[in-house]
Amino acid sequence: LYAVEPEDALELLCSVVESSAPDLVIGTSMGGMLATYVDCPTAVKVAINPALDMERTLRKIGYGRHPYLQPRENGETEFVIDEVMIHRFIDFRSEHEMKSGVRNIALFSTDDELISKRHAATLGNLGWEIFWSSRFGHRCNDQAVKEIVKALKGENG
Repeated sequence: LYAVEPEDALELLCSVVESSAPDLVIGTSMGGMLATYVDCPTAVKVAINPALDMERTLRKIGYGRHPYLQPRENGETEFVIDEVMIHRFIDFRSEHEMKSGVRNIALFSTDDELISKRHAATLGNLGWEIFWSSRFGHRCNDQAVKEIVKALKGENG
């Protein structure tokens, strides 16, 4: 009942990138974190509210069973957060290095209730372009997509 195994997710993403050579890799929350690790040097990489330290994010969400926000192919409706799951993400971070794309963009919401603002400094120190918006919370929505399109076009605010 684990939401995702980070090793399996990264392996799947790397496989997709290798077979399709995308021009754009984009992810939000945990997907944003995984986007920072996928090796795709010729693509633009975009991370929206990336959960760079998933263990803290999971602890904020809380231990126990939680409903999925979207339907799952396997029919499961909930996942479990426990220390085993949290340690899988701690191990993942210690075993992998972030990879750059041809351009790296991070969009953070000033109203994000889960992600620490210090993640912007972490990515900024790695050369990522950092953009801020007050038009959405943690979950990606139409406003976040509009902000990313502006960032990709090189428009401010």
